[in-house]
Amino acid sequence: MLVGAALLLMAAALAFFAAPAGAQTTCQASPTYNPSAVIGASPITVTQGQSLTITGTGFAPNCSVTVEALGQTVTVVTDAAGGFTAVFSTTGVAPGSYIATAVQSNLSLSTNFNVVAAAVTPVTTVTPVTPISTGTLPTTGSNNTTTIVSAGLGLLAVGGLLVLFARKRQGADALS
Repeated sequence: MLVGAALLLMAAALAFFAAPAGAQTTCQASPTYNPSAVIGASPITVTQGQSLTITGTGFAPNCSVTVEALGQTVTVVTDAAGGFTAVFSTTGVAPGSYIATAVQSNLSLSTNFNVVAAAVTPVTTVTPVTPISTGTLPTTGSNNTTTIVSAGLGLLAVGGLLVLFARKRQGADALS
């Protein structure tokens, strides 16, 4: 019976000390503020449609960090050194100044960044215009200019004769 208890004790000790490697990387978040912890945005000024990367260092290793930016929330796990990277999409985000926040336990840090409008490249399309031929143009007026010229000359001659007769009459009246 003593041998059975010893074997049981040895099995328990072996199970405790021979835990899998992943169990040794459990989160040990510090309940106090870490002055060496920092976060940053890259790039500080991002163009609409590009990715925004939020990075952090000095956080508790192997622990979850909740990162919020642009109305999006991403949860990441820090690496063994306490660093993390979170990537956000800026597609459809209005231009302006924004704040990203990273929270781990009692540690909360923020950083500022800007989103600028994407450059608009005007598209100019030139479409050649092909004239549409529907035949001949409609006729307006008269094609017979001889008639009009003849009538004009005739009226001019009549007017000249009237002036001559009027002068002769004035001359005849003056003699009488």
